Amino acid sequence: MHRSLQRRIVPELCASHVLRTRRVVILAAAFCLAGTRFGDVRTFLLAGKSRNQCGVALRPDALLEVVPRVVQRGDGAGSKAISHVSESRFDGLPVSAETKKAIKEGFGYEHMTEVQAQTVGPLLGGADMLARAKTGTGKTLGFLIPTVERIKGPLPPGAPKDAIRALIISPSRELASQILKEATKLVSFHQGLGAKCVFGGVGLGKDQRDLKDGPCSILVATPGRLKQHMAETPGFANRLGHLEVVILDEADQLLDMGFRGEILKILEKLPPASARQGLLFSATFPKAVSDIAGLALKPGYQYIDTVNENEESTPQHIAQSYAVASLEGMNSLIWASVNQAKDRDPSSFKLILFFATARLTQYYADVFRQTELGSHVFEIHSKKAQSFRTTESERFRKATQGILFSSDVSARGLDYPGVTNVIQVGAASSREQYIHRLGRTGRGGNQGSGMLLLYDIEKYFLSDLSDMPLQKYSIRDLSPSRELDRDPTDTNLKSKAYAAWLGYYKSNLKSMKINTRELVSLGTRFAKSIGALDAQGLPPPLDKMLVGKMGLKGVPGLNVVAVRPK
Repeated sequence: MHRSLQRRIVPELCASHVLRTRRVVILAAAFCLAGTRFGDVRTFLLAGKSRNQCGVALRPDALLEVVPRVVQRGDGAGSKAISHVSESRFDGLPVSAETKKAIKEGFGYEHMTEVQAQTVGPLLGGADMLARAKTGTGKTLGFLIPTVERIKGPLPPGAPKDAIRALIISPSRELASQILKEATKLVSFHQGLGAKCVFGGVGLGKDQRDLKDGPCSILVATPGRLKQHMAETPGFANRLGHLEVVILDEADQLLDMGFRGEILKILEKLPPASARQGLLFSATFPKAVSDIAGLALKPGYQYIDTVNENEESTPQHIAQSYAVASLEGMNSLIWASVNQAKDRDPSSFKLILFFATARLTQYYADVFRQTELGSHVFEIHSKKAQSFRTTESERFRKATQGILFSSDVSARGLDYPGVTNVIQVGAASSREQYIHRLGRTGRGGNQGSGMLLLYDIEKYFLSDLSDMPLQKYSIRDLSPSRELDRDPTDTNLKSKAYAAWLGYYKSNLKSMKINTRELVSLGTRFAKSIGALDAQGLPPPLDKMLVGKMGLKGVPGLNVVAVRPK
């Protein structure tokens, strides 16, 4: 570690009053986060001039505030560890003393992130903005600071005393709660300002009481609950009638989750774009986001892209989400996910659905062809001749719209331009395979997103992806769908899909922590979910030889025959 970094961290720690009893491990862990070797940490600890300067433990939360603050200033070996921090300082912003005090004392920040440095200035000037920014880059504070500065003055003429002056629409309760925490800190020194948060899963009556208790200058809300309040809470619409700022955060995720209809209806009932400031923040820019921007923002709004082109193609920077379903609910989840991805880019959707085996790919491609999406279906897997696969691959490459059903033959090396979404049905065979599949989108500087749809018996796979930016995926109005309850054109495809499902998951018994009896029972449930049980409730027949190869000989619950029908 550089001596300059040592000299700057020690006084910072002492000044922050976070020194506690001796525990070197916590300090070492924090320096590791800053890209510093443990040996350097030990040297630093031993080099301290007094017990107040070294060999001490720190509250982890305080330590993680102090150390990055020093490292972000560009000293020493860890200067590149947090690359999104800029040279711009918060104390140089033309904002109120109350806001500066909150930033310094509430957050402990001195320097802005690159996102904040690019967005705060124009927003303070009153500009409407569509900004591309990733989660974790400081964008929340980037839009909160200008918002607080705009609403800190007197109420607009005619506004009620309890007027909601800024509205932030967020796709999930988790993100909404996170925004609320930052907003509450930022307004803490402003007299008469307050922030509230509403989302589903909480009684509407409790929300209504909370909204009356103390100021609600800033409201953070999920779309469904906001719409419900607008319809059912007396006086709520009037409180929104003089909005000064409207913010759509994670706009692409809002659309991914099927909120487009709600957003449009909400915007219709809010003051027009000409009468307020509008902000849209999104990690990706599909056409649907641009369409919403045209309605939510004033003409001539500013567009700012804060994402480094070199970061776009890595899996860490592709929007990733997951959802878990029962065996019986997976078909409904697949159908809803495909439709939501399609609706996000109605004129240019290009999806790839990956399945664990060729037979499962073949089955779902066949069934989808019989739906309203049938004309968009492409199919590539090992059960197709190479000549067919080559032709189909070229067709999909040239297509402006399409849904490619594929086994892992398309997971590596193939470059399909314009793929908007990758949907993986079931756990991949490995973490690496998950990454290869995901890499079919977000290529060549384009945006993309990935969805992972897991059976509830596959939740173990999430631990393999713990360092990925996976967010839980919510689907609007997910209800049992019968769209995929169709007989494939090949009458044997159901039995082949069942056999393939059993074979694949037999190889994952250890990961799923189940035995062969439980596997067979689950396989029967899968067969039922695709309508493959016979009149007696038995699963499709399996021939003795195949059962032996699977290692399932003698396991009760199978429908074993001498020779399986072709």
